[in-house]
Amino acid sequence: MTKRCRLVRKPVRGVQEGFTSALENVRDLNVSVIEMARANTHAAFDFAREVAEAEAPSDLLQACTTHATKQFDMLTKQASELTTLGEQFANKASQPVTRRGSKRQ
Repeated sequence: MTKRCRLVRKPVRGVQEGFTSALENVRDLNVSVIEMARANTHAAFDFAREVAEAEAPSDLLQACTTHATKQFDMLTKQASELTTLGEQFANKASQPVTRRGSKRQ
């Protein structure tokens, strides 16, 4: 194998690792977002049921207040999860570069 082929092989391998890592990250993100959408959809239907079952204005007000509180808590948790995923993705994405950089030293 020529020296040029050996020199090109390492950067190509790094790019392949980067793409593989990115694909895994996108897959993880998609699964998380689908799960969040499912949870939000269930919460919306639960709220619609509670509103439909309300017998008095106070029941309606209670349903709205409860739903708003639950949604705020859920969205706060989901934002935190997405932030954590983003940090993990950034760390994973930099690993191939970091490993290659540390091998040079």
